[in-house]
Amino acid sequence: MNRRALLSSAAVTSIGAFAGCLGARAQRSPSIGGGTVSLGPGEETTLYLSATTVGAIEFERVPATETVVFEIDAATLSPSPSDRTDSSPPCWRWAETRSNVDLEVPIRATEDARPGEYAYAITAWGDADRDDADSVTKEHTITIMDSSSD
Repeated sequence: MNRRALLSSAAVTSIGAFAGCLGARAQRSPSIGGGTVSLGPGEETTLYLSATTVGAIEFERVPATETVVFEIDAATLSPSPSDRTDSSPPCWRWAETRSNVDLEVPIRATEDARPGEYAYAITAWGDADRDDADSVTKEHTITIMDSSSD
């Protein structure tokens, strides 16, 4: 192999490797789907959420009301997290960034729940260090329907 061919081959390999690194970084932005439900007073349901490219996930702005109750301690996550903070609400973390995480949280409306929309948010980070530059926060609503409209 002559010198020119060798240098061209090395340059192409280096550019390809560098582009692969950039492509991997661009794919690391997390996303969140699901999370909006409706129920009536006294009813229970399960909130289904999914997140992609996630290293950590946490509920934000859970309604400060006793009308809509998030049973966060009964939440199930798949795959299971490596760590859970002892905060309220907790933050779940994975040792390695996961391509897909499913989260199920039982919720219920009290018998005297007033009809309306109750907002909450959930944040996902692309890594367990919770680097804000690599995060997304998505707001959702829980709708309590009027029980007289049955």
